[in-house]
Amino acid sequence: MKSLFAAALLLSSTVALAAAPEDDYVAARDAAVKKITRLVEVDQAAGEAFSVPHDQAKADLVKRLSALVGPVAVKGFTGPATLNTESLVSGDQGSGSLDALSFLSADNRSVLVVTTEALARRWAAANTDAWADELADGAAAGRDAVMRSEGYYFRAVGFSSDAALSVISEIPLAAPPQATSAVALLTARSQDETPTSPSALIVSLDVGGRTMIAEVPLRAAIPAVAECSRIRKKGDAAIAAKEDAFAAGGRKDAKLGAALRTLRHQTATAFRTCFATRSATHPAYVAAAAQARALAEAMAAK
Repeated sequence: MKSLFAAALLLSSTVALAAAPEDDYVAARDAAVKKITRLVEVDQAAGEAFSVPHDQAKADLVKRLSALVGPVAVKGFTGPATLNTESLVSGDQGSGSLDALSFLSADNRSVLVVTTEALARRWAAANTDAWADELADGAAAGRDAVMRSEGYYFRAVGFSSDAALSVISEIPLAAPPQATSAVALLTARSQDETPTSPSALIVSLDVGGRTMIAEVPLRAAIPAVAECSRIRKKGDAAIAAKEDAFAAGGRKDAKLGAALRTLRHQTATAFRTCFATRSATHPAYVAAAAQARALAEAMAAK
């Protein structure tokens, strides 16, 4: 019994030591956010009185993350590492993004975000509200569902603007040998109507204890599919009507809220399935699948 207790104590100590680097980073991040937010909200700091300590805090977090993540060498993303979170002011636009390093391509049109899988999962667990409305009522927000949600990438990745991100379709992607999970999504951003054709590709991997997310422009445009666009338009109209009814009741009707979540999920699933099925043989879709495979292999390469 004593030997079992000793083994359990040793295991718990080992786990605690293994978790310490992430814990230290989160503590440093929280302290920086508290300090910088106070500078703005209490001390009304502006100009260099704000920018200097803000930039110093971000540089310190980059240094800490770099030690956790290790060297990053992915073809096409050779720029210096920056902090994925744009602002350390709590509640500010660009704040609260995934704790990660960010790398731009030479033309600034593509971005790679890298963090540890432990930090990615920890952040996801604290931000489930970002994609809860995309799940069928009662569905669990497992890792697979999270990696396929619009809200995850919109909130997680610092390069996202205030333009909404829409997932048009998933592209089948086999995980490279080194990766435990891999997802490829055709996406688009818009501040107006919901897009029905993609303009970008997002590839997300869990590989070697790291989580990597890349967003790149599509090399060839994939056109909208009229049949699928009608599904999206009809579903969006039904969602808007139910949303109005839910809001009119003060968003207190649990049954109506559940029906709204299910309708969102059903509409997105029907549209994405339609687009993937109807576009599967289009040359640009085939090219996008090849682009996703090449990008995933580059991201997973040691």
